Amino acid sequence: MQTAATDELESSSIGQALLSAVSELVCDPSKRVYAVVDGSLFDDLPRSLKQIDVSHRPLYRYAGGDYSIILGGPWFVDPRQPAILSLESASFLNDESEVSDDELATRSAALSEQMVLLLNAGDATGGGMLPVNEEDPSLATARLRKLLELSKGKPAPVFWCGDQTLSAERLYRHLRGLNRIVVPKDWRDSSVSIEGPRVSNEIESAAAGEGEPTRCDEVAHSEMVIFRHADANVMMQTIPALNEAQVARLFGPGLTIIFAPDEVWGGGIKRARRGSDIAAPRGLLTLDRDAMSAMSASRLDVSRKRIMTYLRSADPENNNLSDAELRRKVLFYEAQGQKLGLRSERAHGQWAFLMSSSNEAIGEEEEIKSALKSSRDADQTLNQIMEAMVKIGQSEIQGKRVLEGG
Repeated sequence: MQTAATDELESSSIGQALLSAVSELVCDPSKRVYAVVDGSLFDDLPRSLKQIDVSHRPLYRYAGGDYSIILGGPWFVDPRQPAILSLESASFLNDESEVSDDELATRSAALSEQMVLLLNAGDATGGGMLPVNEEDPSLATARLRKLLELSKGKPAPVFWCGDQTLSAERLYRHLRGLNRIVVPKDWRDSSVSIEGPRVSNEIESAAAGEGEPTRCDEVAHSEMVIFRHADANVMMQTIPALNEAQVARLFGPGLTIIFAPDEVWGGGIKRARRGSDIAAPRGLLTLDRDAMSAMSASRLDVSRKRIMTYLRSADPENNNLSDAELRRKVLFYEAQGQKLGLRSERAHGQWAFLMSSSNEAIGEEEEIKSALKSSRDADQTLNQIMEAMVKIGQSEIQGKRVLEGG
């Protein structure tokens, strides 16, 4: 079984390559293609999706009146359908406060009455509340093009593909079940990245799933976290880390997942296929320590690459070094930073810059090392040290200008 996401195409135009890959499937009447987009990557994703006239609905629901949680969550997109006004979106999503059951019933009844009137008047969509049976694949391709233009420069969308049995409702229910996953409770990732599964608050967790999961109770020392499956970078680090059973649970009714991660995550077009008929385990997708270790290793490698890029930009002297030479420096700075208590990628990047720009002299400053080691939060302390150094540098520059002016 192909459990890793592999390079499908290297192209100077990733968006065009991705469009070509999914448009080919859209034009095949025996295939179905849907997209999932991470709302946190956009200012107002549903508004943008409505503007390009593509069907969309949130994979988060009923967030206690906090629409921002739904807005920043994953959104399900069906390129075969135009934007429609669903009962759910009209009744729940645009309301900033709690709505009683009676009020919801009243709204639903009013919308239903309006839909019937429009149907009787000859509007097959019921005022945009019913899906349209579109046979022209060029319409879906046009929407896909607009979606990819909207997502330019972002690790979105993630495309889910299958045969003609993969209905929108079937995949929607499956993806709702992927919003939350189970991971080892005492797992502590040594690398720090904004990507990957994240611990959620109670409101977000409730919006992401339905009811209390039983899987966490069945697996000792485990906890539930949000799984950002609508982010291509997250999928790139997750899929290669899974075993056959986990892959089966991830794919569910889908056969292929297509996405384009950022360059630091490998870039290009990735196509992951479910190559086994193994039955998917029941319950939430559960990642074991092996999967978490593999994902941690990939995040750490990407973190180091980002720090290398930062050093080449912030301290141009590093441009005289090969990637292998600079990587050795970053590993050395990282090891020192860990001894000082640094944890985040930002802090390790700051320490690497200070070490590089001072020819490693700052690593001999006992006062700074002592301050970091004795601090409850070495990352915050280092940030304060950096800010103080910037202010001193600015004061020195200003003093020099005054002297030169005199």
